[in-house]
Amino acid sequence: MVPIDVAPPVSLPLSDRDGLISVCAGADVVVHLAARMSWQRTDDAALFETNVLGTANVAEAAALAGAKLVLASTGEVYPEGQPVYQPLDEDHPRAPTSAYGLTKKLAEDTVDFYRRTRGLEAVVLRFSHFQGRRRTARPQQLLLGAAVLPAPQDTRDLTAGVVAAVETPGLDGEVIGLGADDSADFDWLVPELARRAGLDYVDLSLPGPAVHYTTSNAKARNCSASPLNSPSPA
Repeated sequence: MVPIDVAPPVSLPLSDRDGLISVCAGADVVVHLAARMSWQRTDDAALFETNVLGTANVAEAAALAGAKLVLASTGEVYPEGQPVYQPLDEDHPRAPTSAYGLTKKLAEDTVDFYRRTRGLEAVVLRFSHFQGRRRTARPQQLLLGAAVLPAPQDTRDLTAGVVAAVETPGLDGEVIGLGADDSADFDWLVPELARRAGLDYVDLSLPGPAVHYTTSNAKARNCSASPLNSPSPA
């Protein structure tokens, strides 16, 4: 049996600094998973308010509580579709190409600021394109001919990575990428899915090279933050 916190949930906006301070008081660890996601320019201000100012409020609350902070960041802090090298690791240049990615980069910098100036213990996890069960992995990218396709991972593996970051000591100041060991090529994945579902499929030849990118989880393995595993054609 695993003990769980049976305290009732509390719902409040990230803009409620005093409320966050009250909720986080007495906590040992604060896991900051809340974020606003959008790729519409009309949402840029809301993205900044939630992902940057909201993160500052959470960091303030965690620092006052003397709690460890685990920040959920994203692979979109990297240049989406334009990797300098592969697999992408934590040292890859951060050069976001979307407002969402920019706000998450600023969220990382905000947490680092609180580490350096307020003594906050914190670890940043960069998530790499996760999908829950029965969720599609941005199929519109295939239809629109996206130049670079991500390799989505399973949210159940992601949860294991977050728990490991909470429980593993000595991670203060670390940035850890959570991604799969390898990617599943569509040339293998589509026939395999069709076989398991008992469905027919049609081969299509699209113009241009088949380009994709993957992320490295070597650091996650080395520091015991649980790596994530994707299917392979073995």
